[in-house]
Amino acid sequence: MSLRAHSTGLALGVMVGLGAGGVRTSAQATFTADIASPVAVRGEARAEREALVLRLIRHWPRRSRRVAVAVMEKYGPPHMITHKSLLWIGNSPWKATVVYRAGAFGAARGKRRRALRQVIAYRVPAGKSSELERLGMGLAADSVQEELAAENDGEAENFLALNLADQVAVSGLSVDRAKDLFARTRSLEASGKKSPLTSGLVFASRASFGP
Repeated sequence: MSLRAHSTGLALGVMVGLGAGGVRTSAQATFTADIASPVAVRGEARAEREALVLRLIRHWPRRSRRVAVAVMEKYGPPHMITHKSLLWIGNSPWKATVVYRAGAFGAARGKRRRALRQVIAYRVPAGKSSELERLGMGLAADSVQEELAAENDGEAENFLALNLADQVAVSGLSVDRAKDLFARTRSLEASGKKSPLTSGLVFASRASFGP
């Protein structure tokens, strides 16, 4: 199954089908694997679409509702929603964004799924995949799709994880040093101190965005 964003005037939705023209990302593959009956988010105005999403997620746990609302405030309503996932496609700088209902577990990993997965187009340099795997930080590289994803409980953490991954892959930062910086920067962020590494991607010239 492939997903393709589609808009007509103020209406916004997602077409689901088998057409070769659809754009597929690892986040979309995860999203479609989680659902049986996806619902396209449509409406005559942004406020109407947002109200629909808020009604559909009102029974989600607080952590995931908070993340969903924050993402929607920044990027607008999602293109698609189910009882446990929201999907945005091409919400730059992201190739795709998925918010998960809390309490879901990754079957393969046997641990709690984080609330927010975000994907960029990124070609991992040769020989660096094993180092990125050792980083943790919710990172997942897809060499076939040429994507790099981060899955944490907020966008700031995802920016941080991806920025540090790039420094390991390109700039020679050690895995141990990157892990230490991740923990220290998260702690500082929690205390209200901001870092450029949590505010956006600092390596935009090496990644291509959009579906």
